[in-house]
Amino acid sequence: YQCCLGCGLTDGVFNVELKLTAAGPKLIEINPRMGGFYLRDWIREIYGVDIMLASVMVACGVAPVLPTPSRPRTNLVGVMCLVSQHLQALKSTASLEILQALHERGVIRLNLLEDEIVSKEYEEPYCNVACTSSSRQEACVKLLGICQVLGIDSLHYPVAYFLSHFK
Repeated sequence: YQCCLGCGLTDGVFNVELKLTAAGPKLIEINPRMGGFYLRDWIREIYGVDIMLASVMVACGVAPVLPTPSRPRTNLVGVMCLVSQHLQALKSTASLEILQALHERGVIRLNLLEDEIVSKEYEEPYCNVACTSSSRQEACVKLLGICQVLGIDSLHYPVAYFLSHFK
């Protein structure tokens, strides 16, 4: 937010990429667009804001009516599934049918990002698998357990290591 204000960006939706360093956050880039993948879905779930609708309204010169900033309604923690890393699991223990069934039962939150399980030269994630909870720690524990059972967690894709940064 402060980076956008510092650049004179006050109206609109911006995707800001930062890297956390030992010296503090480092700005990588600011893009004049909504973030991709599952971000719209997650922002709507966590904060109750439809970022796409807000973006369209701002583009049309209409101030969006947004809820008063408050504490997040939930915590979401997720991992991307990549064909190069998860092909075996995506064809067996983490098949689309299994992932959809777990999503429908509320065990996971599934965002399907590709229609087919196909290797490509420039890989995009196939899906995002996430868990929700009232606490970040509990969401991490749930996600790690699910990823271990589904075969998403592996030596080459160490979910526990990824989650260790969310303390």
